Amino acid sequence: MRLSIFLGALVGSSAVVAADQTLDGCKNELVYMSHTYREPYGFCLWSRLLRTTDPSYYSNDWSLTNCNCVLAFPNQARTQRAIRQPLKVGTVQEKSIRYLQNYTSDVNYLCKSFLIGGLKDVSPFSDMSPTVLTKQCKNVLYPPISRVPAADAQAENLFANNRFNGSGSISISSGNSLYLPDWDAPSGMINVYTGVEDLGNNKTQDNQYMIMGTFTESQKNVTVSQTVSSLTKGKYYHVFANEAWSCMSTAKPKNGTCEWSITAGKQQIFYRQLDGSVPYSESYPKRPYPRRYINSKGYSFTATSEEMKITFRVARPFLDDGSATWSLKNVTLTGPWDAPSK
Repeated sequence: MRLSIFLGALVGSSAVVAADQTLDGCKNELVYMSHTYREPYGFCLWSRLLRTTDPSYYSNDWSLTNCNCVLAFPNQARTQRAIRQPLKVGTVQEKSIRYLQNYTSDVNYLCKSFLIGGLKDVSPFSDMSPTVLTKQCKNVLYPPISRVPAADAQAENLFANNRFNGSGSISISSGNSLYLPDWDAPSGMINVYTGVEDLGNNKTQDNQYMIMGTFTESQKNVTVSQTVSSLTKGKYYHVFANEAWSCMSTAKPKNGTCEWSITAGKQQIFYRQLDGSVPYSESYPKRPYPRRYINSKGYSFTATSEEMKITFRVARPFLDDGSATWSLKNVTLTGPWDAPSK
């Protein structure tokens, strides 16, 4: 069902009548909503219907306040969102994020409201059907996971405690209570979490992961490493990481201020550099929705000794009022091999 079909059902109902508002008092809310949504009025009608249909789920007070203003002064809430071209290169999740960012800057909230709330047969946007919105939101929240190649999946994982089982954290406020067996974590913000992950379609799984983050001068370079022994010199080894990452959007493009890397001994086998702007996030304090993919292309290195240190690093070297994070749920090291990973 598209937006136009249910508008008439709402007009004049208690779900649409906003509380007493003044145009001057709504100025900030109207500006915010015009920049946040492609169709502020349609989104707010949809939000009210969601609130009526599923009050147990809908509890976002800031959205309710903003929508009161939009519904009171719909002509003053005309969208200011720019339409951007689709991503030509990127994962399924990244392409869907870019697509939905043409409709809202708060993609994560929109998709959770749509998929989890009890209003999945109505779209808040006049030119996007519920079917299309469902597909795009599932790509965002529950992206397809690329797999470790069969040969690597069947081989022994040479990392000990590859799922980061442990507890505690390292932080400025609470000190060091981190317990992370088999890993060396000398400094920075590091937390170990245990919980349940929503996989969609009423499916869940245990959600154990370790997250590293930057913040202050002493935490601008954060590493977690493990020394692996019994390697065969001259042979190849493959590294895979089930990762999630973010770069707070105040990063300046000229600096390339968020960095992630994997090194094996002195060999840098993976490096990513990103400013916090496009295409993952738009404005402070929004942070990019992290990718959750096992890298289908492994990172390879040649063993130069029987014992080597493998280091995962996240850094914010310029400390420009923001943070970088790297969440690792599972890491894989296989070998020896006669060739690098394809």
